[in-house]
Amino acid sequence: MYQTSWKQYLTPNGTKHRIRVKFGWKKIEDNKQSYWSVVAETQYIYHGKWHDKSYGTLNNLISKSFQELEKSLKWCGCFEDTGPIHYEKNAKYWWNMIKNNVERRIGNPDPLESFKRVVIFGAIPDEQLPTDSQLTTWLYTRLPKLVKIMHKDCNESIELMKEKVILIK
Repeated sequence: MYQTSWKQYLTPNGTKHRIRVKFGWKKIEDNKQSYWSVVAETQYIYHGKWHDKSYGTLNNLISKSFQELEKSLKWCGCFEDTGPIHYEKNAKYWWNMIKNNVERRIGNPDPLESFKRVVIFGAIPDEQLPTDSQLTTWLYTRLPKLVKIMHKDCNESIELMKEKVILIK
């Protein structure tokens, strides 16, 4: 894992904030493989002291503050060797929501956008959405390409940030 230095920014109302990001392949003790992680923490200044504000996958703020990480943000939570976590199950869940035209309730995500997000649709150039009969084959045919592109994007982010980070455990 890598960690950036603090980078200051102003909010629209002029409040001074700062952000730092931890990113890289993260290993959890009992997991067999590492997963890609990009996590930010932010603080704000109040009465001359820094106070914690937020922590998590703050993608919009991360991409504004550290544009070099933008390509790798979509890979958060993807396993190093096998790609998106629960790839087939998540994809089929959202596909069934689309296919069955499930009524959306206020606050529920759009099924098509959710499907595209969990399969990281668009990462492979010129790909098309599958038909119902093609879904399972489509998922597994594209997976090796997806993992290869993930490694390229994540390694590129590491390379671009190399001079701006420290290596942490």
